[in-house]
Parts: sequence; structure tokens; C-alpha cells
Amino acid sequence: MPTATWILAHSGGWRTAAFLIVQLALSSVYGYANTFVYGSSGDLAGAVTRDDKRAFLSMAAWMLAVAGGGALAQSILLFTGDLFCNKYLLASLSQPLLQAYAANDAAVRITLTRPLPIVDGDVRLSTDVPTLCRQVKNVAVGTPMYLGWIGTTVTVGFALGVLGQTASWLLVLYTALYFAVVASVSVITSRVNVPFEAAAAARSSRLTSLYCRLYMKSEAVAFLEGESLERQRLVTAVEGVARAQHATVPRRFVMNTWSLSFYWMEAVASCVIPAVGWILTPDRAGLNADNFVTSSALVYTALDNMSVFLLLSSEWTCLVAAYGRVSELRDALLEVRREESMRTRDGVTSLPPSTPTESEPLTSTRDVASLLPPTHDDGARHNAAAALLLVREGELIECDEVRFRIPNSERTVSGVSFRVSPGGGCNVLIVGPSGCGKSSILRVLAGLWPACGGEIRRPPLSETKSILFVPQRPYLTDGALGEQVTYPEPFAPDRSSDAVRSALAEVGLGELAGRFALTDTQAWPDVLSGGEQQRVGLARVFYHGPRLVVMDEGTSALDEDAERDILSSLTRRGVGLLSVAHRSTVRPYHQYLLRVGADGVC
Repeated sequence: MPTATWILAHSGGWRTAAFLIVQLALSSVYGYANTFVYGSSGDLAGAVTRDDKRAFLSMAAWMLAVAGGGALAQSILLFTGDLFCNKYLLASLSQPLLQAYAANDAAVRITLTRPLPIVDGDVRLSTDVPTLCRQVKNVAVGTPMYLGWIGTTVTVGFALGVLGQTASWLLVLYTALYFAVVASVSVITSRVNVPFEAAAAARSSRLTSLYCRLYMKSEAVAFLEGESLERQRLVTAVEGVARAQHATVPRRFVMNTWSLSFYWMEAVASCVIPAVGWILTPDRAGLNADNFVTSSALVYTALDNMSVFLLLSSEWTCLVAAYGRVSELRDALLEVRREESMRTRDGVTSLPPSTPTESEPLTSTRDVASLLPPTHDDGARHNAAAALLLVREGELIECDEVRFRIPNSERTVSGVSFRVSPGGGCNVLIVGPSGCGKSSILRVLAGLWPACGGEIRRPPLSETKSILFVPQRPYLTDGALGEQVTYPEPFAPDRSSDAVRSALAEVGLGELAGRFALTDTQAWPDVLSGGEQQRVGLARVFYHGPRLVVMDEGTSALDEDAERDILSSLTRRGVGLLSVAHRSTVRPYHQYLLRVGADGVC
């Protein structure tokens, strides 16, 4: 089968051969012990009927000794299976996939070049590959409750062989026919269930990806008040997992009912099959109760071990489902490798990076500190309370002597005071050395971090017509292109399409709506460049039309011409700006500076 062939081909060469030899040897020991114990039951019963205590004790001692050897062999068998599958097999399967995944930008390219892009390659590597190895161990080696295919096959062979020699080969035929009928139905039901198990695994992987994505982008989501939309997305994913799991329940019920019916019928069949053979045997001279008990016990252990094949059918279903997801990743990586080989062969080269233009001359920027009047407190100065006396009415944000401590740190930021109003005439730019706490001020402003003192006044972040945050790395969902612009509001194609296209055109992404339909869904963080992602974040400003925009290096990935055009457009629209930026080209669009010192004092 393709599954077994691929696993064996990637499972470590000589180690695979050594593993199979050890498994066969230990399975033979276990099979002999199992058959000896069950096959001796007739002799033990005969000793009881003859009242031969010495023979009974001798046989019981032998059975205990052999059973102990069988238990030790099974324990070593499981240990070697764990060692091989969870160490060597896992490494043999993971390393080539990891090397291919990390080479030639494959992690990104597998999300772009396929009709069905793989956006959860990390989950498949971290979850599905170990699951595949675990299922290989369960199917091939087994668990403490039952052996796998290797041990079960050897044990059944021992039982049927001894049954044929001690009783009749007709009993072997009857036992095999009985199991063949049951196993045929079990194989059919397990194959029917494979697509549903695979769908359930895919849904679970999708949910895991969403959780990881939300965890990594939680701050951006919080800035944009996108919790409602993300909650809806997670609820939809959870419901999808539930539906996929629910679809497997009836089929598992059929498989389990059939397997358990076979299990319960073992006791009956172990008596009926020898009885039928007894009745149909022409020569009954050698038949007695001891032989009947022995035959019944051997039939029972043969059927009991055969029932393991039915139990393994569900394990095999999970193995095939995991293999399907891993093989999809493998095929995608091979496709990327083939494309890379073709590019290398054809001599395709990349274009050189463009040369940056000279920065625009700075206009005069008034320092907030220069506008602060002295106070009676040893000449200490309030940063913004007095400095922004010329602010117009209707200001949206005001910080008054705010101070806070950076979480998990002893560093503090204090003296944060400013006021920002719409209209574009009272914009504030926060500057200072790296690591001084500039972005931390915005986190406190957004309510993500607590303040130790002072006062903050601002409109609710959910009022996107009043205030909107633009982080350096905008949060892009896995939804439609239109949703990237309307976020945190859902995208309604019948009502929002024209406004979305207009917003994209304002930030120079008009051609993006030509490359993709607004309803197209892609792995946008991989499809769009860093500059394009920032433009999408700014397009949200033009779509929602807030009176105030808070930007944390929101234009750092743009060229200076694009930055100038976008900031000029926002200024013409009367949008108030509160910005954190290092580039001097941003300063002409702000009237006041809030300087944060290296010691965190503003």
C-alpha cells in the first residue's frame, strides 16, 4: 500500500530491518507462550478429571513460567516499538520535511503556488508527523492492551498451526472462514470512515492554526477592537470541528458494534466450531473431553487475536488520515523543489533593490517642552496640560501626567501628558531612543497595559469613526480581501465593495483589487509584502474615516513618496495624528513632539 511503502522507505534503512527482525523474534516467543498456555488447558482439565494432583501442579507451574516469559517478551516488544517509532521513525520522517520546509522560502511558497494552498505547514510538522509515528507504532507493534499486526499475525499462525496438529485442519478452515466474513465487513466500514476522519483532522488543524495566529497577533487585535470578529471566526471553526467529529460518530458506532459483536461471539464460537468439527469427523475414536477443551481454547485464542485486527482497523483509519495530511505537505514541498530546480536551470534572477530617494527637508516642529510654563514645584514642567492650551474644542484624546511600569520589568515611564484633537492642526509625534517606552505609551492609551497614575481620556476603541490604531505590522485575517480593509467590521460585498476599492486606491493598492476579487481568500501575510501590508492597514483609515489615527511606525515600510502622499491626504482630510516614528520624514505632519528620555521621563 502507498502508506506503508512510503513509511518504510523513510524509516531509517538498517534500523528498519533490525526492528522487523526483533519484532518477529519477540512475537514468536509471545505467540509460542500464548499458544502453550491455551493449548495446555485440556491437559490441565484432564489432570483434574483423573484426580492427578502431581500432574496438575506440574502443568500449572509450566503454564505460569511460560506465561511469565510471554509477558516479558511482550514488554520488550512494546519497548523496542516505542524506541523505533518515537525516536528513529520520527526523526527519519521529520528531518527531510523540516529541511525542505525551511529551504528556498518553501514555508511561504507552499501557501501560494498550489490550487489548495497549505497554510498550516507548521501544524502538520508539529502535530501530524508525531501522530503518524504514534499510529504506526499502535498498528505495527500495539499497546499494552493488545499487540499490533506483527505480533497478532505470528500469534494467530501459532494458534492455528497447533489447532490443526492437535485436532483437525477442518477446524482451522472453519475458524478462518468465520473470521474472513467478519473481517471483510470491518474493512469496508473502516474504508468508508477514512475520509471523515481526515476531514476531522483537517478541521482540528485549522482550529489550532487560528488559535496560534490569534495568540501571536493578540495585541494588534486588541488595538483594533477585533475581538468580536475573531470570536465569531473561532466559534465557526469550533462548530466545524464539532460537525466533522459528529460525522464520524455514526460510522465509529457501526465499526465498534461490529467489532464488539465479534468479541462477544468469541466464547460461543470457540465452543460451536470444535463441536461442529466433532460432529462432522468420521472417526471419533480419538475424541474426548480433554481434546475438546484444548480445541476450544485454541479456537478461542485464535479468534481473540483475530479480533485485534478489527480493533486495529480504527487505528489504521487514523493512521491513513494522518498520512494523508503529511503526504500533502510532502507533495507541496516536492513541487516547490521542482519549481526551484526549473528556476535555477532557466537562470531566472531577481531585480536589484531600488535606490531610496533623498528625504524631504524638515519643516519647523515646535517641541512641546518649549511651550511649557514653569510651575511652583521647583520649576518642574507639565508636558501637555499647559502646552496645548491652543487645542480646539472637541479633542478626542488627553493624557494628564500618566505614569506606568512596563510589565515584567522595573522600568517606568512618567510625565506623559498631551492632548490631540482632530483637524490636523494639533498632531503629536512621540520620539525618543529605542526601548525608551514610546510604543508602551500607546499600549497604555489603548488599555492593554494598566497605568499607575494620571488620567487618560479617549473615545472607545470600538468607535472606528472616532479613533483607529495603525500598528507597524497590521493584523491580517485569513478572510476575504475586502475584510482586510473593513476589519474589525465584517465585509459585506453588496454594501462595502465600492468603499473598499476607493480605500485601496487611496493607498496605492488599486491594482490589488484587480489581481484578486474582494471575496478571494488567501494567506494574506504571505501574499502581500511588508509595504503592502502597511498600506492595507492604512486603507482601513480611509475606509472607516476616523477623526483620529494612532500610528506606531505605521509607514515605516513605505517609500518616502508613498508616505508623503498618504500622510498629506490624511492631513487634508483633517485627521488628527498621534504617531510613534523614527523616520524624520514623518515630522512635517506633526506640530508637537513628545520626547521620551532613555530613563522613561517625558
